[in-house]
Amino acid sequence: MQKYLSNIVSRHKDDAQFIESLQSVAGISGQISKSFEEKILTQLSKSDIYIIRKYANEKLRLKTENSNANAELFDRLWKDAFKYSSSTVKTSKGDFTINFTPELAPISVGNFCNLASQKYFNGIIFHRVVPSFVIQGGDPTGTGWGGPDYTIVSEFSPLHYSISAVGMASAGKDTEGSQWFVTLGDFPHLDGRYSIFGYVTSGMDTVYMIDQYDKINSVELNH
Repeated sequence: MQKYLSNIVSRHKDDAQFIESLQSVAGISGQISKSFEEKILTQLSKSDIYIIRKYANEKLRLKTENSNANAELFDRLWKDAFKYSSSTVKTSKGDFTINFTPELAPISVGNFCNLASQKYFNGIIFHRVVPSFVIQGGDPTGTGWGGPDYTIVSEFSPLHYSISAVGMASAGKDTEGSQWFVTLGDFPHLDGRYSIFGYVTSGMDTVYMIDQYDKINSVELNH
């Protein structure tokens, strides 16, 4: 079995269609032994495909930290990262659609989708609106200090903060939780400092109308 799994990884680690099988291969290898799981992840960490390398390197980091809770969270969010293509955010001012970029920010996408599936964002206000800059929501307390009982990794990428970019609010590296924002202009100074996990592809007229304290009625996930 070990030889069979190693051969599969060797043949397909540079194949983008192999992404969806990562969890099952890593899971099976982990059931065989921790050392074999580490061997499989090390193989995957040498993939030519960024998203496969990212998955493997994050898993290896979590194994080094010996955090079962973090590893379980990572697996849960990764599972949701590729399940949906977009979301429709329904607000008190109208609707807008976010198209996700899981190929560069899988954990941020998975986190947003996981929270949305739990109706976490329903009824939350946009607690921060800076005209010509950003609208920001996702804090259940409405204060700018709230979030879930965990944080996720930062996913900096070459993506650009142009009009309609959707990013994760952060208090520093690897401190992202549930707060997210949409940019209302072109802001290159944000590039590489905040994770981008999508872009608004329709409804920017609604985004521009949103004022502080306007409400998110619901977030619907689209396949």
